[in-house]
Amino acid sequence: MSVPIVITGLVRPCYREIIEHYKDYECVWSTWKTEPEDRLNYIRSHKNITLDLIDIPDDVSFWQRTGGLQWLTTLSGFRILKERGYEFSIRSRSDTCIGIPSILSLTDYDSLNFISWHNGNGGYFVDYYFSGPVDVVCEVMENCIKTIEGKHCSNTTFPENVLTHSILSKTNFRKINYTCSDTMKINFIDHVRGRNGSTVGFLNELKSGILCFKQNFPNDYQLL
Repeated sequence: MSVPIVITGLVRPCYREIIEHYKDYECVWSTWKTEPEDRLNYIRSHKNITLDLIDIPDDVSFWQRTGGLQWLTTLSGFRILKERGYEFSIRSRSDTCIGIPSILSLTDYDSLNFISWHNGNGGYFVDYYFSGPVDVVCEVMENCIKTIEGKHCSNTTFPENVLTHSILSKTNFRKINYTCSDTMKINFIDHVRGRNGSTVGFLNELKSGILCFKQNFPNDYQLL
């Protein structure tokens, strides 16, 4: 099964590593028209990547704090795949390298797939990457954006809370699969802040109880 990848977010300093990592996969990179032109041209030069440029919102600080920027880019990328007839896709941040074969071996194609559930801040899905049916992801993203446009977020609301609320309370989708295991390969690269993470960190948090594989979701998951 050929699964395309939607890469979302800024074209960060690690963009060449991201492009090299996904060179064997069809990708859509959804980002902002304001990104450096030399980096955008480099992406354009790779035939396996469709560059999807969108306008950045006027109130960028609000959209950034609430997670809205990533929902806008994710929705745009998944809509392109929907138009092309794809039924399933992976969404990855623009600073994250996912071992696609390892992830697909842990994937349920009828579910939304996340690394795990996080028990902090009211509980939420860990979304450094996620995957799922294209139609479902589009609906979830549309509901995320509606929540943000309605100003329903407080200063204590994490972007992940908005995503989780959209899935459980707005879209009412509850087929969730988790992929955190010692065979999952994922590497978070951040050259700007000088830190990185990997599967080991997620496994340690799973053992400590910070993360879990929650399935008994509340019927009325609320935003904080």
